[in-house]
Amino acid sequence: MKTLWTCSLTLLCLATNSLFAQTNTSVEKLISKLKVNSKLDSKRFYAIDDLTWHYRNKNFEQAIHYAKMSLELSKKINYKKGECTAYVRLGLIYHNQGKYDSSIYYCQRSFQVAESIKYGYGRARAKNEIGIVYLLRKNYNKAITYFKESILVLRDIEQYAKIGSKKANLAVCYKNLGDFKAAIKYYQEAIDIYKKYENKSQVGESYLGLGVVYQRTNNYNTAYDYLQKALKVFQEQNNKLFLAKTYHELGFLHNNLENFAEAIINYQNSLRLLKELKTTQNAQITFNNLGHVYLKQSQFNKAKIWLDKSLDLALQKKDTLTMALVYNNLGWISFKSAQHKQAIDYYNRSLSFSDKVFEKYNKRRVLKSLSTVYAHLGNYKIAFDYFQKYNQVKDSLETNFRQAMDLKDAYQKEKQQGEILKKNQTIQQKELARLKERSQRQEIFNYFLGVSLFLLVITILTMVRNYQARQKSRQRQDKIDELLNEQEFIALSKMLEGQEQERNRIAQDLHDRLGGMLAMVQSHFSAMEHLSEIASVQETPQYQKATELLDNACDEVRKVAHNMASSILRKFGLIPALFELKESLAQTNALAIDVIDTGFDDHRLPVNYETQIYHIVQEMVSNVLKHAQAQKLEIQLLWTENNLHISVEDDGKGFNVEKLESESGMGLRGIESRVSGLDGTCTIDSTEGVGTTIMIDLPM
Repeated sequence: MKTLWTCSLTLLCLATNSLFAQTNTSVEKLISKLKVNSKLDSKRFYAIDDLTWHYRNKNFEQAIHYAKMSLELSKKINYKKGECTAYVRLGLIYHNQGKYDSSIYYCQRSFQVAESIKYGYGRARAKNEIGIVYLLRKNYNKAITYFKESILVLRDIEQYAKIGSKKANLAVCYKNLGDFKAAIKYYQEAIDIYKKYENKSQVGESYLGLGVVYQRTNNYNTAYDYLQKALKVFQEQNNKLFLAKTYHELGFLHNNLENFAEAIINYQNSLRLLKELKTTQNAQITFNNLGHVYLKQSQFNKAKIWLDKSLDLALQKKDTLTMALVYNNLGWISFKSAQHKQAIDYYNRSLSFSDKVFEKYNKRRVLKSLSTVYAHLGNYKIAFDYFQKYNQVKDSLETNFRQAMDLKDAYQKEKQQGEILKKNQTIQQKELARLKERSQRQEIFNYFLGVSLFLLVITILTMVRNYQARQKSRQRQDKIDELLNEQEFIALSKMLEGQEQERNRIAQDLHDRLGGMLAMVQSHFSAMEHLSEIASVQETPQYQKATELLDNACDEVRKVAHNMASSILRKFGLIPALFELKESLAQTNALAIDVIDTGFDDHRLPVNYETQIYHIVQEMVSNVLKHAQAQKLEIQLLWTENNLHISVEDDGKGFNVEKLESESGMGLRGIESRVSGLDGTCTIDSTEGVGTTIMIDLPM
């Protein structure tokens, strides 16, 4: 892609210094201030100088009017510092108008006055203004000398806050010379000074400068951001001159990105503002760049109109660099029009002017174009000579522009293969375009491949972490469930033990207290039977009924106490209790149960074991009745020396054992909890449609 880096060489004349802090007050207030200070003294001078500064970038005629008024006043009251300031103000205004000879004249007069009164800041300011004029004239080495001298003077007088603008000016010079490393260094130093001394007025100019540097290095996104920041600052300040420069740079950026419509709009905005300011400063560069926009679109007639306007203004201003750029573009139009000799003439003129201003970027383009023209004419020896010169210039710029194609190696490779004589410029351009397009596709593919791999790795890591988190959560939940089951068993055991104790207590109370009282009442009734006084009463039905009810109450109390305190489980043990359970169910015809016991031999288990095991078996029988739809149930108990084996088998519908953990209800969990509480194991074997077997082993 052809670039016009040199279009920005003259656009940034950064940071001219003022002697006093300028205000943002309205014109009315400044004029009012001037009227108040009607006495011919230094206060009136500074009131006029404030108006000069206010109009310096907005209305050149007014600015010059007030600058000359302040100069006349300073001479009249013999105020040398004021005279020094008035001269430098005129120099600033004339350089803003593009009248560089007049600008240098007034700045030199300012320096002479400052030198005569040993006014250090006046000397530094004048040197800086002269450096800016040489910068605008593209004499960068001379400009650098003046800027560095200005910095030395400011350091001597300890005016460190004023050094920032001079550093920024040095950055512009080095940028235009192609030394981007030095340019960035000086911009950063300038920004540091602005931040330290809170100088916000020149921040926009620094943004503009950085935008140009980043554009030079093809970092368009960053360049666009800085240019937008600069645009915002200058709009707030209504600084039309720097707005024009910023619009120009935006046009240049869009031209490089081939957003031609946007480029034209921004260039026209720049020219409109210059017209409002009644100045042609740098307009020749904008004319050239507009021509280049149309040139890239192959609209040669429109391109030539703008290029001719640029050349006329450049000749008038003796702008060597712009003439170099214009002749290069005119050479390209002639080459495309098959006017090869005229193209060579234009290219030679452009090469000559480029050498005068040490402009390597345009020189590189011209040398390449000359090589192309001579190769097209069949003069391959001259074409190769120019191509070698082109490579020499290109090599010197590689550290600052690493994205340039290595055309020298491509040229030598084509020469070795003996094909360079058979190829014309069009084929070469198509091949380069094809390679560039393939490279871009490869870069895009690599980018998306890298992003995809990155996202894949992130996804896998996320899935692994989520899995690990779920595993940890499940382990914690299992631990909690285990603890809850253990606590549930302990609570249940305590509850059962408490129930047994309460039953015994109630039975004892019924037997000892209520039973004793009823027996005492019965004894008194029996004693009364021998009394003659109640003989007649004994014959009454009421007396006989009361006696009968008292006997029945005594019997019932004894039965309840006996049932509560002397159940089969407590009195006879586990096996008789299970047989009693069997008989109870047999009477309902709900389920046929077989109870098989081995190894008990009239021995009993510990009471707490018997109670727990009975409830376990009772719960399993309950589950069979509720869920299994079984016809038969077999309960086996095998007691060995160190182990009790319990097996409960039904012929019901069965279930899926794999779903047991997620779907088991309170019944199975209660059984497992009781078994776990007795340090035993529980094994469940079930097949759908066949039945279920639950085996329990308890250590004894």
